[in-house]
Amino acid sequence: EISYNNMPMLSNALRLFSKSLHSQLGLCKISQSKRAAANACIIQMLQCQRRFLCYQAKDQQSPLQYELLNERSLLQVNGLDAKSYLQGLITNDLSCLDKCQRGAVFSMLLNAQGRVLFDTIVYVRSDSDNPEHRVYLIESESSDLADLAKHLRRYRLRKKVEIADVSDKLLVAALLPAGLDDSAESSSEAESQLLHSLSSRPGSECLVRDPRLPVGWAHRWLIRRDQSATALDGLQSAKTGTYRMTRYRLGIGEGPVDHPPGRALPLECNAALLNGVSFNKGCYLGQELTARTHHTGVVRKRLAPVLFTDSGADCAALAGATLIDARNGETVGQVRSAHQGRGLALVRLGRIQGGPQQRLLCKLNSGVACEATVFKPDWWPSDVVTAASGDAADSREE
Repeated sequence: EISYNNMPMLSNALRLFSKSLHSQLGLCKISQSKRAAANACIIQMLQCQRRFLCYQAKDQQSPLQYELLNERSLLQVNGLDAKSYLQGLITNDLSCLDKCQRGAVFSMLLNAQGRVLFDTIVYVRSDSDNPEHRVYLIESESSDLADLAKHLRRYRLRKKVEIADVSDKLLVAALLPAGLDDSAESSSEAESQLLHSLSSRPGSECLVRDPRLPVGWAHRWLIRRDQSATALDGLQSAKTGTYRMTRYRLGIGEGPVDHPPGRALPLECNAALLNGVSFNKGCYLGQELTARTHHTGVVRKRLAPVLFTDSGADCAALAGATLIDARNGETVGQVRSAHQGRGLALVRLGRIQGGPQQRLLCKLNSGVACEATVFKPDWWPSDVVTAASGDAADSREE
């Protein structure tokens, strides 16, 4: 059985070997039976090469494309107390990794006041030295990694855990459907076959579906740096920024720009809607405010996708700008991030419930203004609560 991962090298070797063998058969005097066996060997080699060419043709129409996420890095947490230790710090339940047979969970780490410090994706794998123990890889923003490590060590106390930066060993990549404009979801047979093939390639450490909704919008791929060229060989590379623009279109925040540390609230960042919060697992740091807000059902603002039009300003300058109602000048939200005409904004629910809303203006400190439209993502549940008091001047984060 010949692996697809080895096909490029084998195909070239077989082509040269079969050519050499065929030429030698014409020069050597061998028995008819040996000649027949040699010819059969050549036929097998050529069939193998043909299968590779078929695979290569499929790759040219690959259902997936990849983008290396250099802005994301990894910490490794292992040890006898690793699970219980992390359970007391993150918003999600690590038991889901075993019960639901997931390879990763989305989660946040909060401060004692219940405000977001870090958004993370936590992966699990078996310890190579002790298969019964679990090793956890925590993916977060590269610029936050030192602070995240410091935060974790602060609460380690006497727990038997080890924390290490493994960013020099592993890369983070996103696998995205090639037809991004048609659908955020893809479950085609070709995609499934390709994912299975990629997961078994040399250098592939972990390949899982992105645990955040909507289902199938992306996959996360952890790749060993020293074998990244082999792992990525033949795979279509996405245009730089495709991953970010996909997040903006779907309304998925990520990193300290979208989730300002010490200011953002997890439910306003849609952490629960994105499968990032467990309300049944028990206590964790900052749990009280999150649980109380969830049970009262009052979430007045949410992070939502925004589309800018007629912008006379650089999109990067729109981050932090105020969104106002063009009719009465009332403040309704704040832009968190923007790029190429799209972005994310924290907006009062009354202004985004039910689809595109009335004309809004994005006002910069320089006085320049552009029109903006805020959307309710299709993957949001239909029963997302809009508090009647949501339009009140609750503007602590604005």
